[in-house]
Amino acid sequence: MNFQNIPKKYRPIPFWSWNEKLDPTETSKQVHKMDNVGMGGFFMHARGGLQTSYMSDGWFSNVKSAISSANDCGMRPWAYDENGWPSSFGNGIVNGMGIDFQQKYLRMTEEVPAENIICKNGSHWFYFDINPFYTDILDKNAVKEFIKAAYEPYYKKYGNSFKGFFTDEPQLSRNGIPWSFVFKDEYQAH
Repeated sequence: MNFQNIPKKYRPIPFWSWNEKLDPTETSKQVHKMDNVGMGGFFMHARGGLQTSYMSDGWFSNVKSAISSANDCGMRPWAYDENGWPSSFGNGIVNGMGIDFQQKYLRMTEEVPAENIICKNGSHWFYFDINPFYTDILDKNAVKEFIKAAYEPYYKKYGNSFKGFFTDEPQLSRNGIPWSFVFKDEYQAH
């Protein structure tokens, strides 16, 4: 390998934080600046401060500009699959579909729970709490909705004209033992 001219596929590919009002002309300029300093590509990543609606026509105009400019430069454009992180809530679309799609945690107490009772075993009651801000990644229907919200719009617009997606640490649990409505049928099947 010629280390004076490393192929772009081996060069750094940084996260490119999109955190302002986006403009396709400026987006193209920034791609060319990244190329000029030796970057091999980039991950287009919505971050706090973004003033262009995520997944809007304005968003996708900038994605198109970035992909086109990167392809002209021989760079590798990648998308980031979420508005922030962690991946799988689909910009609030998936968890916004209701309790079936929201993350749940298993809890145990000796007191009768006020709601969400699963069962009683001896002197212990089992119930679940709900995290309405994230999705039940144990449920294939929630995952299917995330794919529809996050991936399909890119594919419909750009096909294979960019490298792919970065997905960021889908969270199985941050606040206890994961629980899902799918467990009852899964346990029954086994």
